[in-house]
Amino acid sequence: NALPNSLTQEEIGVFEEIKKLYDSKIKVGCTGCSYCMPCSSGVNIPGVFSTYNGIFSADNSSIGKENYKSWFCADNEDASQCTECGECEEKCPQHISIMDKLKEAHEYMVAR
Repeated sequence: NALPNSLTQEEIGVFEEIKKLYDSKIKVGCTGCSYCMPCSSGVNIPGVFSTYNGIFSADNSSIGKENYKSWFCADNEDASQCTECGECEEKCPQHISIMDKLKEAHEYMVAR
């Protein structure tokens, strides 16, 4: 029975607070569109970012780090394969500094 613009300011405020909470847990603003793919070096860019973001949104770094190592590092699709050609950044509609964020994600996820 909801109609457009039927939320009160208080209800909108609740949604805004929840959005802030979710946004604070996102490390890379990747939407998973895959415009950056395929990577000429074989990096699974959206997968790496999804796993990295998942670690913080689920507050469980040990499982996320193990997933990264077993899913991406084992298949040579991890961020360390990046040769910094920059092709991905030219294609990214979110204007993410992909090369920098891949380094950040990899360093965090392979750390003990």
